[in-house]
Order: sequence, then structure tokens, then C-alpha cells
Amino acid sequence: MRDRDEAGRLIATGSRAAQSGDLDTLREVNSALNEMLPTPQSPLGVISTVRRGR
Repeated sequence: MRDRDEAGRLIATGSRAAQSGDLDTLREVNSALNEMLPTPQSPLGVISTVRRGR
């Protein structure tokens, strides 16, 4: 997570939303947390689906 304090606040908000059945807030929290995750990079920086040697 890029911002641990904000992630903690979002998790608390999501927990309250889940307990109260507030699905809209829960979706918003999930999206916000997803945006905070680091973007994985391929070892070469480029992803290819081309197969060679076939």
C-alpha cells in the first residue's frame, strides 16, 4: 500500500459498511484500496504473448 494510514481508514470504513450492509460504500472502499496497490512490472518491463520456436 502506498499510504498505510489511508488504507487503515478505508479498511475501517469498509468493515463498518460490510456490517451495515452498505454495498455501495463497500464497493467504493474496495476500488480505492485496489488503486493503492502497487502495479506489478514484468522483468523486462514489457509483457508479450508472442511465443517463439513453434
